[in-house]
Amino acid sequence: MRRPLLLLLAFLTAAMNVADPASAGPGADLSGTYACQGINPDGSSYESVVVEIVRYNDAYQLRWLADSDLIAVGMGIRTGDVLAVSYLSGLPGVVAYRIEEGDRLVGEWTVAGAEGELFSETLVKVSSTAAAPSRREKKTPIANTREL
Repeated sequence: MRRPLLLLLAFLTAAMNVADPASAGPGADLSGTYACQGINPDGSSYESVVVEIVRYNDAYQLRWLADSDLIAVGMGIRTGDVLAVSYLSGLPGVVAYRIEEGDRLVGEWTVAGAEGELFSETLVKVSSTAAAPSRREKKTPIANTREL
């Protein structure tokens, strides 16, 4: 009686790990293209932003784009279910995303000059591929603030 129960437990554990690869643990790759929405420091919302995430070894490069214009760049590291990112959008800032099931990253961010106030941002994956930035890519000036 005990052996079938152990086999059932082992099977269910394996099935849960295979059923949802997005939440398969710390090694799951977050690379892809994400729809981004959030709140600006002035209280207005933004929705028409795309975030591209590309994995480089144990780190991630992020690019925020609005109407195909580069508005911010960042580098991040994943620890467990958190992606912590330092970014530059004219001013330096940080964002910490909680990695959720269903390809969602729910974050809080701040920027220099915001007096420590936190703002919200949610990323939802729309594609598993993100174009790696070209070394010959045209340099687009980055806006003075992260306001989108």
